[in-house]
Amino acid sequence: MANCTIQRGYNESCKDFQGGIDKLYLFPYVKYGVSDVFFGGFSKGRNPDAQNITQFPQTTIYEYEAVNISYSENASVTGGGVEWSQDLSFTIPRSFLDLNVYKLMRQDYCAIILDRNGNYRIIGLWNGGEVTISAGTGGEKSAMNGSTITLKARENNQAYFLSNFNADFTIFNNDTINYFEFYVNTAFLGMTNDFDITVGAGNFLYNVTTDDGYSATGLTGDHTIEFPTAAGVKKVSISGVFPAFDFVDPIDNDKIIEISNFGIYGIGSTNQEEAFYNNENLTITATDGGNFGNVTDFRQAWYGCESLTSFPFIDTSKGEDFIGTWRGCATLTEFPLLDFSSATTLNSAWSSCVLLKGFPANAFDNCTATDFANAFDSTGLNTQSIDNILQSIDVAGQINGTFNQTGGQAPSSVGLAAKASLEAKGWTIIVTT
Repeated sequence: MANCTIQRGYNESCKDFQGGIDKLYLFPYVKYGVSDVFFGGFSKGRNPDAQNITQFPQTTIYEYEAVNISYSENASVTGGGVEWSQDLSFTIPRSFLDLNVYKLMRQDYCAIILDRNGNYRIIGLWNGGEVTISAGTGGEKSAMNGSTITLKARENNQAYFLSNFNADFTIFNNDTINYFEFYVNTAFLGMTNDFDITVGAGNFLYNVTTDDGYSATGLTGDHTIEFPTAAGVKKVSISGVFPAFDFVDPIDNDKIIEISNFGIYGIGSTNQEEAFYNNENLTITATDGGNFGNVTDFRQAWYGCESLTSFPFIDTSKGEDFIGTWRGCATLTEFPLLDFSSATTLNSAWSSCVLLKGFPANAFDNCTATDFANAFDSTGLNTQSIDNILQSIDVAGQINGTFNQTGGQAPSSVGLAAKASLEAKGWTIIVTT
């Protein structure tokens, strides 16, 4: 530390050593072994006097938007040697219920602080810290309304310095959360003011918040949201790991009305079977593509989504089973160019999409599937679209397949030439005439 002795006519750069804390991070306490944390490249046992941690186990930490952050540490001699009290205090300037800060008291935590001199320090490394909370509001309009949290740790050392913070820690904050966001309407006639989340295939660990104040954390399966305000349109946000919905049972199918952001939806998923089955009022306004890149099973994923007028571009490159995937999407008018290179069956995939007119060229150029039975039954395909489809299947070069189209317009001479080529390869082809 620099010598800041005050002397007449002598200047020292004392402003390099400012007080105050810029950032605060918390994470659940884990009992680390002395060989888990490195000091100057060595374990604590081999470098007992070191104060700088140079390597820490990869850890996700949670940034808190706190004010009035203060930290003090004091040493005292006890029967077992020197004990350091590490005392952290901070205020969350929002309501107690809004933040669910009381949940911090359920376990011990470690804290990391960044002081105004650029030092990261870890509090409660070996033993963790106990949390206490005081919540309230002052008597004046300008008084603080929020919760004051204290974390008290007892260690055999002062708070260690972290030399490799950016490499060892992953920061989780409001800027890094990519929510799966959707809207539900509980005001439809005869509906209850709640929403049943029914999960599909995969492993789940997710948190839920709504725009009217509901929250739940650490969920691993089905969950019912009990909305705290009157029936109406509610925004639901899900963070964490949420691979898939499953609406195959008629539970709240009609309540979900819009997906505005896919976000974390689909992470870890290989199966979207019946994910949004019969969501008759669902629209998709999301501009992101979700996480469908490892999904192989799309069976009836959007079956009966009668309010979908368009469909987003998503990664279907590993999709194999597309049986009835968009069947009954009665107001779907256009379809994007998706990747069907891994498809093995598209049986009834767009059946009963009665308004579907536009379908892109080259959609099946690399597709090995031969099962297109009823794929385009009862559709509204225009001539250009049915030409596009037949030509693309012909380009793929597969033999002995089945293809059906009813409704819409007949193919032109270009489409009929592709039809004849496919029939010469053993295909059974039915088209509108």
